[in-house]
Amino acid sequence: MPSPLIFSLIALILVINIPPFISSPKTPVKGFEARLIHRDSPESPRHNPKATHADLIKSARQRTLARQNYFKRLMSSKPWQKLISAPIDLELGDYIMRFQIGTPKVDTYAFFDNASHTQCPDPNGICKYTIAYGDGRSSEGVLATETITLEHDGSSGSASLPNMIFGCRHSNVDPRSGYNPPGIVGLSREPSSLVGQISYPHVSYCTSANNEGNHSSVKFGSVAVITENTTQTPLLTGPIDFYSVSLEGISVDGTMLDIPKSVFNMTPEGEGGVFMDTGTDHTQLVLPAFYAVTNKIEDILSDFKSLPDVDGRFPVCYNDTNFRLDSTEIVFQFTGLEFPLSANNTWDQNSLGYHCLAILPAFRGHSVLGMYQQRNVNVGYDFNNNIVSLKYSDNNSA
Repeated sequence: MPSPLIFSLIALILVINIPPFISSPKTPVKGFEARLIHRDSPESPRHNPKATHADLIKSARQRTLARQNYFKRLMSSKPWQKLISAPIDLELGDYIMRFQIGTPKVDTYAFFDNASHTQCPDPNGICKYTIAYGDGRSSEGVLATETITLEHDGSSGSASLPNMIFGCRHSNVDPRSGYNPPGIVGLSREPSSLVGQISYPHVSYCTSANNEGNHSSVKFGSVAVITENTTQTPLLTGPIDFYSVSLEGISVDGTMLDIPKSVFNMTPEGEGGVFMDTGTDHTQLVLPAFYAVTNKIEDILSDFKSLPDVDGRFPVCYNDTNFRLDSTEIVFQFTGLEFPLSANNTWDQNSLGYHCLAILPAFRGHSVLGMYQQRNVNVGYDFNNNIVSLKYSDNNSA
């Protein structure tokens, strides 16, 4: 087995398909919880105390564009092509999940990503891989099993999961960043992900709007159950195992916008659609929906003068002392669920302090509900009944 030092630096957790000769017995626990930390929090291993607000916005913009390209490649590639045409960009993701690996336990971390999965390079199940990408990045390593320990400071306790399969990347090269990137905790709906291996039918997470403190977490098992029917919408299935949902329309201040429902639909080939993603920061809407929302917002706020965003990220910004965050209400009309965005999840600030609409245009044909709009929301997945729940936490409401 690789040394604990290697695990702590470059572990790529649970994103490689399980070869047929490896079994993974599970410890029967009712549920457990793990801590999530925002990548820009002072508690994060990725925290850069010298980064300005403008630096963070620029970094977020780069991640947004890279994430759009990542999904586009996944949706446009055949399964056998995904290994080389849709590499995992290890700089993606807003939240980091702490965990421990091995016996004795060694602390480490990885990005929390519910869209990560890879195909096993060798159909015969050889536990070794080497990947090279056209932009100079490369990765190589082996499959292995080890005990993974997840714990949190809260009341849900911890869990020690033996014989968990993961890919250990011994060598990662990214000439753009100049360092070995950390790993990814894959929570896709693939059998090889953390969700697939532990086989619990319920998973939920809730992230705080404040990047500091220990209020963000992910739960598994019985502690993750959200029972209120009024917060539920169907979890769709399709050719791509994303967390896809059915968005039927968007209203602003009670007025349904003139957006054809077809712009939100996924094609039989897996193109388009709407899905929830923990690796995307701000919500992105396909262009017909985005322009319908921004035109309506600017019409409602015609008394205020919209300004260009100096950071070049947010298309609609305002800088007025009389501006109120609750001046408009945007509601996503999912099948069976009206999900209003809270005021704090609707507006963000640029580096000059302007209030900017925290929704971005999507140029790749699909819409994504990002983590900024999921803040202070208990997001729950029920895999037995294919249901997604969106419920604002007690300390924040729409």
